[in-house]
Amino acid sequence: MSDPTKAGTEPGGEAARQHRPAGRVRSKSRLLEGKIARHALAVIAVLIAYLIRALLMRKNSSFPPYFTFYPAILLVALLGDLWAGLVATLLSAAAVVLWILPGVLTLRDPIEAIGLSLFFGLSIAICVMTELSHRNREKLAAYQLEEAVRNERSKLEEAKRVVEMAHAERQRLFNLLDSLPAMISLLSPDHQVVFANRAFRTDFGLPDARHCYEVQFGRSAPCEHCENFEVLKTGKPHHWEHLGPDGHLVETYDTLFPDLDGSPLVLSMNFDITQRRKDEIELREYRERLEALVNERTTQLEASNARLLADIAQRKKAEEALRESERRYSALFANKINAMVHCRIVTDEQGSPVDYRVLKVNQAFEEILKVRREKIEGHTVNEFSRGGGNFGFDHIGLFGKIALEGGELKVEAAYVQATGQYLSIYAYSAIPGEFTAMFTDVTQIKKGEDTKRALMARLQKVREEERTTVARELHDQLGQILTAIKMDMTWVARRLPKENVEVRERLEQTIHLINDGAQTVRKICSGLRPRLLDDIGLAAAIEWQANEFSARTGIRCKTSVPAEDVELDSDCVTAIFRVFQEALTNVTRHAEAHQVMAKLSRHAGSIQLVVEDDGKGFCEAETGNSLGLLGMRERAEACGGHLTIATAPSQGTAVTMRIPLSRHGAARVSPR
Repeated sequence: MSDPTKAGTEPGGEAARQHRPAGRVRSKSRLLEGKIARHALAVIAVLIAYLIRALLMRKNSSFPPYFTFYPAILLVALLGDLWAGLVATLLSAAAVVLWILPGVLTLRDPIEAIGLSLFFGLSIAICVMTELSHRNREKLAAYQLEEAVRNERSKLEEAKRVVEMAHAERQRLFNLLDSLPAMISLLSPDHQVVFANRAFRTDFGLPDARHCYEVQFGRSAPCEHCENFEVLKTGKPHHWEHLGPDGHLVETYDTLFPDLDGSPLVLSMNFDITQRRKDEIELREYRERLEALVNERTTQLEASNARLLADIAQRKKAEEALRESERRYSALFANKINAMVHCRIVTDEQGSPVDYRVLKVNQAFEEILKVRREKIEGHTVNEFSRGGGNFGFDHIGLFGKIALEGGELKVEAAYVQATGQYLSIYAYSAIPGEFTAMFTDVTQIKKGEDTKRALMARLQKVREEERTTVARELHDQLGQILTAIKMDMTWVARRLPKENVEVRERLEQTIHLINDGAQTVRKICSGLRPRLLDDIGLAAAIEWQANEFSARTGIRCKTSVPAEDVELDSDCVTAIFRVFQEALTNVTRHAEAHQVMAKLSRHAGSIQLVVEDDGKGFCEAETGNSLGLLGMRERAEACGGHLTIATAPSQGTAVTMRIPLSRHGAARVSPR
């Protein structure tokens, strides 16, 4: 390789000559340089002019005396200088005075004297003008020469600066290549290693102008499948992979690299990608396993969804059966199949109802209540009760009020001890002091409602079990996979060269995405089944959910829970927690509240949860069949409890859920 620093630095070279002083520049417009030659030319020119005139005088005696001397003087002035022209003028004037016009000085003929004066003046003028022309041309030539010298000097200095900059840039490039971890070398077309960086020399030693196949592979001839010199044929960068001498997989990038003298070289960059290829294969396998696991979990979720839809369809069928049963009972009532009884109110001295006398019953009454008509008609309820009978007229005050004031009353389920039946009682007053009551045997409907409640409880339990299973699988399987991928990515990032910024940035972005995915998995798992609910109980789970709600929405949520956690069965614990979650969701969506108060407490024989907000409230009649409210009521009913909502526009909302402990056995108290 040529060294750019040596160009133009030799002593006596062009770079040195351009700094010499220019000195006085002489013009080449004067053909005669010496004074003697110029004066000799003046003498010869005048002599030749005189001879030519003498020859012309022989043919024409009237030939002008000065005509031949003018060209001689002009020729001398052009070829010589001013002084040679003046010499030629004096010689010409002397020749005229001495031989051509000898009496001109005696002024015998004034015209000849004037002609001599004119000749002398014109000759001097010719000499002066010619000299001025010579000097102007010399000045112009000197100026042009100096300009040319300055231009050439500027060009040479610029060329030298460009060469020095190119050498400096080339040296910086070599320093940079020397610092890179990749094995980099410059190869000449005859396979000679012209340059090798530190990484190359570390692995293969100093090239010492040897060939690449000798340095790298210890061969005596070029490799059969070498592609390093494809760039010399195509002129385009070339990328290829091959096995190195140690069996490692090497990735090579070849590109053209012009030398300072313009000769082509090959810049070859080699990267050991053995570990990276292994990492790529492992990452691909991880990705395939992850996709397989996701597909498997998707299939399981689809199966769970199918089972859930089947349960919902079964529930709808049960509800439809209940509605059909209600329609049949309504038809029986319209067809007078229901038991009917007509009574008169018996009052005391103050006019308050104390008893009611049965005036008439229908046949259905006998069949439903299993009592003969003659045993009840004409008797009062108290008389019938003393005989061991009871047909649900326990609400004597209410029935009396209806009979005295008018209106109607419906008792959904009155239990008749004698028959073990549940009767739906509807009473209305058409005659003051009397009322008519219709009895409908709702024993089966009551059992159907119990079945419905059990089905809802089962459905809720299945949902929670599925949520728990999905949360556990997501946390244990997908979380572990994401953690493993993150560890592998971090391991790869730590072993990447610092100069490989683009790949490191891409790996860091991928690690951030994996962290976001793991965080999302944790959020999904917490939403599906909070671990606190199973680990440390309902009270702690409510406090945690309240804190999460406040952090997410900015709405303050105060909680009041017992110091000692009350342990119910897991289904009821889950139901209470889900009702609390749904109440907070409704606050977020609709209430526009600033503060929420949640209180979990134990009252006599029941567990009570109250969630109050200071929001805008709502009109409960306008909500219709809200799925959120229906879901909360169903959860409460599935646990044998009930849920009430106290609200009004601009007055906030209070949701109260109460579950009796008698249904679930004695509550156990555990320290928190």
